[in-house]
Amino acid sequence: MSLLGTDNGTVRGGAWDSDGKADVPTETDGAWQILSPSAEFSAEVDAALRVSLEHIGLRNPAITSEVLQNIIRVMAPGHPDINDHTLAEIICASPRECMNASNITTGTMSATKVLFGDGSALTTASRVLTAEATQTATATAAASAVAIPGLTFSLVAATTSDTYNLFGSMLGAQTAGTVGAVCQIALYVDGVSKQTVVVAYPSLNGETSTSFTMSITGLSAGAHTLQMYFYSTGSSYTFQFYPGSTVLCQRIF
Repeated sequence: MSLLGTDNGTVRGGAWDSDGKADVPTETDGAWQILSPSAEFSAEVDAALRVSLEHIGLRNPAITSEVLQNIIRVMAPGHPDINDHTLAEIICASPRECMNASNITTGTMSATKVLFGDGSALTTASRVLTAEATQTATATAAASAVAIPGLTFSLVAATTSDTYNLFGSMLGAQTAGTVGAVCQIALYVDGVSKQTVVVAYPSLNGETSTSFTMSITGLSAGAHTLQMYFYSTGSSYTFQFYPGSTVLCQRIF
């Protein structure tokens, strides 16, 4: 960002970067007589700019430019060498610099430092990762819960706000018992059952593809294992799931 003025025909000014003023003006440094040949006025402009940038930074160039323009309008009446048509503008070397680059380091960016055009802030990064698991062998279950081979995920939660959505497409059948019994598909996290969904089949030994959804959040930060299990409502009812069944795990963090 730069401001320019003239001193008896000599262009003089000052420049700032996104971390603050690049140089400090002194009374003996004529090149820093900003907007006016008056050292007193130069200091006045410098002070006003520092206060403005301290509060708004360069997070929103449009707002910053408007503040600088208002400084010019207010000071112009008392200084004949400038007027309210003097232009203040911000030049960014890259979009990142216009998003308060002083608060951004390589590989990281605080969501509170980003503003959209309407002035609203980005408060959640909302990154999404997906992984898919496929059943690798036929699994049979009755009253006891059985792990479905291949339908497992190893993950690392960043915070308790991480959310995991699961979408399953299961090829299965009821192979014994009275038709109409239900099968429970369970999500185990680190060996503990957390959620279940119910599926049922219209006939014995009739393979059918069924689907389910689950969602879990609140896991502690660190490594976890998600494993799909299933079981029936009684020992006389038997169910099977077959290779090719899949589960998609979507992580939002």
